[in-house]
Amino acid sequence: NESIILKANQMNDLYTLNIEFERLFTIFNLNNILEIFQYLMLNTKIIIFSKEIKNLTPVILSLLSLLYPFHYPYTVVSVLHKEAYKLIDNIVPVLVGINEKYNSNFLKENDIDICDFTLIVNMDNQELIKMEPPDNKNKQKKLPSLPQKYKSNLEKKINNYILEIKNNK
Repeated sequence: NESIILKANQMNDLYTLNIEFERLFTIFNLNNILEIFQYLMLNTKIIIFSKEIKNLTPVILSLLSLLYPFHYPYTVVSVLHKEAYKLIDNIVPVLVGINEKYNSNFLKENDIDICDFTLIVNMDNQELIKMEPPDNKNKQKKLPSLPQKYKSNLEKKINNYILEIKNNK
């Protein structure tokens, strides 16, 4: 007479984080956060530009923490040095921060080819630039959207947090 007790893991319980979400939620609006989150979930390249080096690491860590209980299995460099820009040209997804003002000629000037969907984030202007593969001229390939049920739930939770931050200031 042996009894076995099975207990489900509480995946919705967040582990203790020492991440500065406030910076992410004050720099970006809710729609931009959800768009970046979508690109992270779909394992695409994300390049984040900012003149302010102090913003890159906290924002990137906050974005990665939003993925919990999932994790981003690819290369993450919060501040990519100029000599390593070719890392972006890699075929696998990357999440990198670049300590420069966004320049629309950046990819061309650094001889970087985009071969898949890529999101460029101009943190200084809260602007998202969506790049598509060169062979997608007729828009035959599309990135899937977040399921509406989960997107609404995430929107609500993030919006509550943003309101809490604003009320505490």
